[in-house]
Amino acid sequence: MDPNAFAQRIDKGKKPDLDFAQTVDMKKKQVNWTRSMDTALIDTFLDAYQQGKKQGRVWDESVYVSIKSAVLAKCHEHVEKNHIVSRVRTMRTEFNCFMDLKSRSGFGWDPIKQTIDAPDEKWDELLGDPKSREKFKGFRDRGPKWPLEQLAIIVGNTYANGSNSFGGLDSIDLNKMASMPDLPSTETIDVDDIEDTNGAGKRKGSTSTSKKRQHGKKTRFMDGVSDVVHEMTDEMVNLRKSIDPAARAEYVREQVLEVEGFSKPYLRKAYVLIMKDPIEKEIFIGGDSEIRKDILESLRAKIENV
Repeated sequence: MDPNAFAQRIDKGKKPDLDFAQTVDMKKKQVNWTRSMDTALIDTFLDAYQQGKKQGRVWDESVYVSIKSAVLAKCHEHVEKNHIVSRVRTMRTEFNCFMDLKSRSGFGWDPIKQTIDAPDEKWDELLGDPKSREKFKGFRDRGPKWPLEQLAIIVGNTYANGSNSFGGLDSIDLNKMASMPDLPSTETIDVDDIEDTNGAGKRKGSTSTSKKRQHGKKTRFMDGVSDVVHEMTDEMVNLRKSIDPAARAEYVREQVLEVEGFSKPYLRKAYVLIMKDPIEKEIFIGGDSEIRKDILESLRAKIENV
């Protein structure tokens, strides 16, 4: 609702809604996020992720309600959805900047120290540009402000692990999705009234007979539904590969080999390197096409020496 509504109610002589006024004040309130508040937010996101409450980059609305409750219970702070969205936006900026830096030539990832590893001359060259300095200077002495694998889950394009993944469709057996039958595109109907072609009136048909006819609109609708179901089937099969430990390596290999702009030998060597780095692997799976290309490009120096 419009924040001016509270003042308008007073101008019109109506009794002010105090709950509404408090809500407006809360949304306008500036929130300073502390470490404990971040922990409550991240833990709630990760729990929701395991429960299948994320599709792509979209979180279920109930997750924001849970975060508000968690922050209040653990930190005694009131936050609204806009505060949470703002914090996630900050996390996304941190994640994207870090991935951008990590993908640049001469800059590597140290999984032990969780920092960017690069020679001083590379840093000096990069930070000599004012725009790059503003964007990357903080990463010279530290890694991301939040664990990288957690950022990949919260702000990346990942699906949840577990039986409740893919929008909570936990009642669907993923093993049986590939054998789902086709939907019919025709239907049997009883024809009682048929419009005369000359428009003069209606001719009564026999109630004891039935005819099969193609129903144009219904057919198109059912064909559309069938296409959607088959697309969902493909998505479910791919999803199963991503969450089944036995098929995970195969899934990662398939995703790596599908990236365009690289030769097949290069991609096969890149796959081996990605599988050796658990964090790199999770980021690759959760990243969009640009992030995946950046990761593959960042491996070029290592692949040339394989």
